[in-house]
Amino acid sequence: GHLDKSKYEGLEKAIDKLNKNISFESKILNDSSELLTSLEEKSIDAIILEDAQLEILKEANDDLYNSIRKLDAIKVEIKNEDIGKSVDVTNKPFNVYISGIDTYGNITNVSRSDVNILATVNPVKKEILLTNIPRDYYVKLHSFNEYDKLTHAGIYGIDESISTIEDLLDTKINYYVKVNFTSLIDIVDALDGIVVNSNYSFTTVDGYSFKKGTNY
Repeated sequence: GHLDKSKYEGLEKAIDKLNKNISFESKILNDSSELLTSLEEKSIDAIILEDAQLEILKEANDDLYNSIRKLDAIKVEIKNEDIGKSVDVTNKPFNVYISGIDTYGNITNVSRSDVNILATVNPVKKEILLTNIPRDYYVKLHSFNEYDKLTHAGIYGIDESISTIEDLLDTKINYYVKVNFTSLIDIVDALDGIVVNSNYSFTTVDGYSFKKGTNY
């Protein structure tokens, strides 16, 4: 069981790879919920689902997530579209989308976009407006025409996040910056560290201790 591969470049590439290794009969279903229901009812033997969609399932239904078993993983690469809205940044206002995804490792990986900030820059007036959009904001995803949390747009790639926010704010995004946990650490290190003021002394679940007051 899988979704309509003509709508998803990554899924199409994954199925093409799988076809080279095993023979199977396909059943196209409408959405991930129908895939999982069909699997539970045993009307299909297995499903093909994006890793990030599994994370959504874990978030929504932990019991169902624990009842399924991953048989194999297929890695594919998808080229981002060139958003192609370059402007003369010395004379014209422009928008920069800042996406912070919730994962470590390679910045090309896709995951939930938990930080969504639109930096609107006016180079003539020398002004910057930062618009922060909450991760759980309920929006219509651009490619699917269905409502979901904004953070889930990142699962389908930076293009989907950009198009969804453009629809939401009725504006054009000229450039983007993508950051994950690993690159955030690199940025802090490049700045020779940062100073954080804490109102409390505490120890994190990872064993890091912070004192009340200034922490470097």
